[in-house]
Amino acid sequence: MANFISPSDITHSLVPETEFGVTPTADATRYEIPAKADQAPLEFTTNDIASDTKRPKRTRNASTPGLGSATGSYELRFSNAPVFQPLIESALSGKFATGKVKGSDTDSTFSILAILKAGSAGEALVEATAGCAVNSFSLSGKANEAVSATFDIIGAKRENLTTDNILAVTPVPVTAREWVGKNVSIEIDGVTLAFNEFSFQCQHAKNARGVFGSDTAAGYGVQGAREVSMTVKAYRESFDVDALANTDATVTLTCGTTGNGYKITIPAARLMTPKSELSGESVFVSIDLVGAYDATEDTDVIVEVL
Repeated sequence: MANFISPSDITHSLVPETEFGVTPTADATRYEIPAKADQAPLEFTTNDIASDTKRPKRTRNASTPGLGSATGSYELRFSNAPVFQPLIESALSGKFATGKVKGSDTDSTFSILAILKAGSAGEALVEATAGCAVNSFSLSGKANEAVSATFDIIGAKRENLTTDNILAVTPVPVTAREWVGKNVSIEIDGVTLAFNEFSFQCQHAKNARGVFGSDTAAGYGVQGAREVSMTVKAYRESFDVDALANTDATVTLTCGTTGNGYKITIPAARLMTPKSELSGESVFVSIDLVGAYDATEDTDVIVEVL
């Protein structure tokens, strides 16, 4: 019987790059991605260039593959697994220093290795995608559910290998905590909210740079401004609605505790007009917050390891 691949046996890992599109094989850390059971590898496609040249018998010329790109999403349980740091760095265009990263303009890339079949050199099946970056990073959760982290990823180069990268995988520690609703808190200007649901998003799309002489992007460029936002579904009686309407405030989202957690800060969040929501259990107010530049912090978003 043929040795077919089972989706549940695929593993995923990430290696930060020092050179765009080049997967390190030494002097780098390879992180396990704690993916869901049937997480699909990134999908790689090419921009096929069609020919309008007519050939004999009214036929046409074949198309030619053009610039290739990978796309996909990793939806993970948010935790203190080490792989989250390079993913967040790419999303914020910043670098962690003393446990903190700010939204900035220093872009970073990484490679993702999807091991379809483990084995000795020449026997393995590996989808290696290099030149990867995060376009969008989001968190979401409800009071009695897990906190979900989603990273929308693009990639520039795909190799189908039969030999795995020689870097050993750094596994997720057994002490890594997957946070649920009871581990999350939100403060607006120091006021702790009683809330039932939240979502946070940071996005800044990267665009592939195509060059003559290659079917691989030469890097990524960005345009427009980074978008940072949060929506909180809070209990109506838990705060002064009028005091928070159409004001600027410092907002913090904390997952976990000191030594096992993250804190996300929007230092200058504009609170839009709250909207009332009724459900079977209570009366809620939906608060939309939009991040803006803060001169003191010199950024619009901060992620800190607790």
